[in-house]
Amino acid sequence: MNPQQQSLVNQYRGKLNLPGFPVSANSSNIYINLPNNSQHLKTIEESKDYSYSVQNLNSNQQLPGGDLLGELSRKEKEGLAMGVLPLRLVKQLRMKERVEWQERVVCMEELDSLVMQHMHSNTKAFLTHLNDIVLFTCEILDDSNIQISSKCLNILQTVIQNKSLNIRQSQPGIVKALLAKLNDTKITIKQQASALLRELIKQIRKLDFKVWFALMQSQLQPNNQAEILALVKVIYNTYKTQLVEDPASAQVLVLFISSH
Repeated sequence: MNPQQQSLVNQYRGKLNLPGFPVSANSSNIYINLPNNSQHLKTIEESKDYSYSVQNLNSNQQLPGGDLLGELSRKEKEGLAMGVLPLRLVKQLRMKERVEWQERVVCMEELDSLVMQHMHSNTKAFLTHLNDIVLFTCEILDDSNIQISSKCLNILQTVIQNKSLNIRQSQPGIVKALLAKLNDTKITIKQQASALLRELIKQIRKLDFKVWFALMQSQLQPNNQAEILALVKVIYNTYKTQLVEDPASAQVLVLFISSH
């Protein structure tokens, strides 16, 4: 390393926050003292992930890797919600009165992409915050824009169909959100919500009748009564054995039917 290169490396030592940087360097590698371990040296080589070589500096003397530092700084400033979702995205989808529908649709596309990406890779942060992410999806399901509603339903469908995911905590929220969509004036949304409710009913090992019928009662309207009574029939046919073994659940079912 020539004196000019050494000077530039020292100049950026503070920005990189790397203790003992540099010990020595050549044209392709920089060797850095690891904290609390004087016996080992770590090599950062030019690679697809890092570019800390002091070669090829431009006229502004910017250190290669500056883009990476800027990206990390941007992400730190932006912050994450629910482990994996950009806080910016969450805020924009929640502020539907202030954010134009075109922007919300773009955010919804990003949300869908992130959920699919993390679900398929079983990201630890995603699994830890899964129920929060599902409830957030249920929250924005009531958006009046059909593209956003449809994307939300697609996300919920993928989650519900993935039997390896534990969504027990968010199940009441899912049911309530889907039942509310049975009042939707858009037929495709209404049909998709009804199909998801039927699928969810058949996947649950032991149905909590009190919770389900309380939610159905709270969402019951003249324009969705037929759909809800059809769901009651699905519940009865799916859980006949449980109803026989659990008189209290059977009583809840009978009371609901008799009142409508």
